[in-house]
This record gives sequence, C-alpha cells and structure tokens, in this order.
Amino acid sequence: MQHSSYEDRLKIDLCCRVMLLRRIKSEVLNLPEIIRHTKYVELIPNEREIYDTIKSLYKQGDTSFINLVLNASHFTLGLPKAKNSILQLHLNKLESDSYRGCKIEFFLNDIVPNLKGKTIVFSQYKEILTKLYSVLSEKAAFIYGDLSETERLDMLAKFKERSEISFLFITITLGGIGLDLSCAQNVVMFEKHWNPAVERQAIDRMHRIGQTEKMHVYIIYAMNTVDDRKSFISQQKVVLNQAICG
Repeated sequence: MQHSSYEDRLKIDLCCRVMLLRRIKSEVLNLPEIIRHTKYVELIPNEREIYDTIKSLYKQGDTSFINLVLNASHFTLGLPKAKNSILQLHLNKLESDSYRGCKIEFFLNDIVPNLKGKTIVFSQYKEILTKLYSVLSEKAAFIYGDLSETERLDMLAKFKERSEISFLFITITLGGIGLDLSCAQNVVMFEKHWNPAVERQAIDRMHRIGQTEKMHVYIIYAMNTVDDRKSFISQQKVVLNQAICG
C-alpha cells in the first residue's frame, strides 16, 4: 500500500466493485453525530526510561522481550519475567497498586470530570481495565473474557439498568461482537487498534438503532511510542479499504 500508485488502487477498485453489493449505515439510518476527540499524553520520566529500554532490547533481538507490548501504559505485561537489571530497578514501582501510568492519570483527571451520561471504556488489555475498575468500582461494571456467560449478562444489566453505574470497562474483542450498548453516549479507546475495523465495530455497539444522543469518542495516544506507528498503519488500512470498497 505504501508504494502503490493511484492507478494500482483504481485497478483493484474496478476488479472488486463488480463483486461487492454494499449498503452502508448512513444510507438507511438517521443516527446522531459522532464527535471525535484525540488526546495526546506524554510519558512520565520513569515510563520513558523503561519504554526506551524495552524498545532497545526488542530491536536488538532479545528473545526474552518478543512478547512484550511496547506501549507506555502496558508495562505490567510481561515485566515480571524480565531479567534485565535496568528494568528490575523500576519493577516494584510498576507493580504497585499506586502505579497507574500517564494514560490512566489523564483519563481520571482530564476526561472523567467532563463526561455526561454513560461511558464505555475499551482496551485490548485486561490489566489496564483492572486498574481503572479498582478506582471506579462503585460506579462501574467490568466485562472480560474470564467471566461466565451469566456473569457477563449480569454485568451488562447492571450497567444498563442502574443509574449510578456510569462506566463499563470491557476488552475490545468482547465489546465489538453481539452487544447492544446504545444506552451509552461516550466511548474511550485507551489505545489505537492495529485494525480500524475492530475499532469501528466496537464503536458501532453504541452508534446503532436506539441511540438518540450525540456520541463522543475519545482516543488516547502516548506520544513518541508505538501508538504513532499504530495510528499510521491504521490510517493506511482505512485508505485501502476506501479505495477498494468506496
């Protein structure tokens, strides 16, 4: 895609268009507007040092770090297995209950006070949502993969039916499939997904028949991290999809 020409994309479009019968949502439904808010945060010094160390080891081919997620707010993933002495200096702080990370602090201090109505918070990582739930548990529901079907339905009913429950924390893979969450007016994405279709599908759980209010979608980026690359790749996929499907 990066090196393809306009003519190449046009050829793909012409080949695929005869095989596609597509009806988009905006053609058949009169739904409220989606207002998007992109929020940028800076890593705190301790996060930056750890992030850059992990990134350096990863680029050097250190196999013990292959499965680490190089995102500023995801240091709790994989780090207990780290043997590098530089990382071990910070490990106790990162594993402590008081550690939150720049994205969580920004969400709690800058986004939450301005929210009106119910809010869905998506992340790819259960660990992030667990930290958020520990802070807002009295007014939140939490759905994740380890729950049984009955427990998920109970959590969903709690969010929909109880006025004091303002937040639903849910992993994006669960939130994008088979749920009607039109009772919510706000969506917070804690990280950009590599696949824009997954992100769009999750947002569509709220932006559907039954939604009567304007929706606000917040996406939080950690500057100078892998979030930059994810945003670039995601946008390329959007452009490619538009070139093929229109």
